[in-house]
Amino acid sequence: MRRDVVSLLDDDLLAAWAYELLRPLLTEPGVDDLLTTLEAFLRHHGVLLAASRDLGVHRQTVRTRIARVQHLLGLDLADPVQRANVVIAVSRHRRGRGAASGGTGLPSPGATHGDRPDPAQFGSILVNNRDGLRRDARRGDVARRSGGH
Repeated sequence: MRRDVVSLLDDDLLAAWAYELLRPLLTEPGVDDLLTTLEAFLRHHGVLLAASRDLGVHRQTVRTRIARVQHLLGLDLADPVQRANVVIAVSRHRRGRGAASGGTGLPSPGATHGDRPDPAQFGSILVNNRDGLRRDARRGDVARRSGGH
């Protein structure tokens, strides 16, 4: 029996959720460097020096790239819930790269929802950001975070 929560989720829905969460990052120039840096940063629990040694770059390079990732995604990786969501999304994205996307994780040109899961299948994706707002990553709606999150 697998003991990770991801094994309990429908893979198509997880793929659509991961795509929607990471879409602002995936369309950015230099996406491979950003994703590789993000993975190292997450693997080393946010320790810049360890991530920079792993990547063979200066720690300021890691700091700059992570700041860019956080800005693009509208997330704070110091928040454990947001960080956990990013870990799951990046893991699913990396697992699903290849075939139809040409390795970028993006749909191929002219792709339809038949080529990737339709995000409308799973309702809203609420993402908390640093400003205490919750936004629906699928529709772009924004609402104040309630006390219970």
